[in-house]
Parts: sequence; structure tokens; C-alpha cells
Amino acid sequence: CIRDSYYLDRNEKTQARMYAEKCYDIAKSLQSASYLVEALSFFIALDNEARIKAYKRITDSISKAKQLKQNKFAAMKYDLSEEKEKTEATKLLNEAQKRKTLMYQGLGIFILLTGIFLYFLSRAIYKKEQIKQIYKTETRISQKLHDEVANDMYQVMTKLQSKVDTNEDILDDLESIYSKTRDISKESAAIDVHEKFDELLNDLLLGYKNDAVNIITQNISKVDWNKVSEIKKITIYRVLQELMTNMKKHSRATIVVVIFSQKSNQLMIDYKDNGIGGDLKKNEGLLNMENRMESINGRISFEVMKDKGFKATITV
Repeated sequence: CIRDSYYLDRNEKTQARMYAEKCYDIAKSLQSASYLVEALSFFIALDNEARIKAYKRITDSISKAKQLKQNKFAAMKYDLSEEKEKTEATKLLNEAQKRKTLMYQGLGIFILLTGIFLYFLSRAIYKKEQIKQIYKTETRISQKLHDEVANDMYQVMTKLQSKVDTNEDILDDLESIYSKTRDISKESAAIDVHEKFDELLNDLLLGYKNDAVNIITQNISKVDWNKVSEIKKITIYRVLQELMTNMKKHSRATIVVVIFSQKSNQLMIDYKDNGIGGDLKKNEGLLNMENRMESINGRISFEVMKDKGFKATITV
């Protein structure tokens, strides 16, 4: 077929027709429609008939137009495919960027929350250590009062009592000083809160009971003291001790009621006496109680009315 085109281009029609015949025979033996169309087109090209040539030009023109259209469609299809690929690539890139941003945001939040947690944890540890140091100081002072001041005072009293002409007023004053020193020592002494804390607390409260004052406690043994930390137990003990000492010194109460209650992890202690009451003036004792409760994130509130007694509510 190539030779046929060669001779046809040189207007050697005899040779061109011979090769066209051969090309046609090959196409028939191959049973290829496209080869047959191409072989037959050479016969048309060899014919000088004007209408056949016009037909050839028109069919060639249509074929070229069709081919151009197919090429254009293929190009458009390729452009669309390429655009789609670009869109998908952009979408994947955006999603990857979004995931990266979310990852960094999550990491930032995690670092922030970790920082906040460590800050409050360090504060809690620091506060706990401060409380321990306070109790150690109190215990050390108590021990010194007991071992040095109170014992020396007792020895002086013993010596004076052995003398006949000793002034009784001096002995009474010394005994009063000794009692105060002993009380201060007792109030700041070390507390063992590891076992049977309810009994320890009950002994503390009933220790203020005498012929003039009746002490009533309720539900102290119903509290699950195992859920209460050592620091909180010591603080509760000290605060109740100060309440009872305050009652003994100032209230002139004849009845004191202390009620314990526990809901979930919250412990409440209600104190009430029938003392003289009066105006609520936050003396050193009350302020000390507030500071103690604040140190363990607890609360204490006071209510005082003249001739209607004194109330205090402890929440831990």
C-alpha cells in the first residue's frame, strides 16, 4: 500500500493499480475492514471521474473533521481527567493539612492541660508540705513546753510547797501557769490518726465534759474515716479542739452538740452550743480555724447570736 501511494504520487497509474490490486488481495486475506477501506480508496484515487474525486474529497474532509472532533474530545477528556486529578490532589493536600493542624492543636491542648495539671499538682504538694511543716513545728513547740517549761514549773511548785512560809497566792499563780502550759502543750501535741480515729476524736470531745458542761456527739462512728486523708484528719482534730477550747474559755455553755454526716466524698460536721453567744468577732482562734480549713480546701462558717449560742459548720 505504501508503494501504491508512491507510484500514485508520481502519476504512474499502471504501477499504482498493480500494487492497489495486491493491497486489496492482502486486505481480503486478512479480512480487515480498515485495510479493505484503505485498498479501495486507492482504486477511487486512480479513477479520473470528477464525481468520484469529489466524493473522495468530501469523505476525506468528513474523515478529517471526524478525526479532529475525536482528537478534540480526547483532549477535553484528558483536560478534565487532569483537572480531576489536580482537584483530588488538592483535596488530599487540604485534608492532610487539616489533619496536621488538628494534630498540632491536639498536641497544644495536651501540653496546656498537662501544664495546668502539673501546676495544680505542684501547688497541692507544696501546700501539703507546708501543712506538714506547721504540724511538725507545733509538735516540737508542744514537746519543748512539756519537757522544759512545764517540768521546770512543776519542780518550782514542789520546792515552794515544801516550805512552810510559802505564800499560797504564789502557789496558786504557779499552778495556773502550769495548767495553761500543760494545756498549750496538749493542744499542740502529736496526733496518731492511723487507727480508730473515731475513738480518738470522741475522746477529744468528751474530754471537755464535766459537771457543768454536757457533750453530745452523733454519728461519729458512721463516718468512713478510711476515705479521709491523714492531713485532713489532723486538721479536723485541731479545728474541733480549738472550737471546744473556745467554748471552754468564752461561751459559758452547758450543752454542746457535735453531729457528723457524710455524703459521697463530702464530710460535714455541725457544732452547736447554748452559750452566751454575742457579736461575731473573728479573734485569733476563729481566724486560725479558717486558715486551717482553707489549707485542705475545706470550709468553716460561724453563726453567733446573743444569748442563743454559737454554731459552726465544717465542710471537707
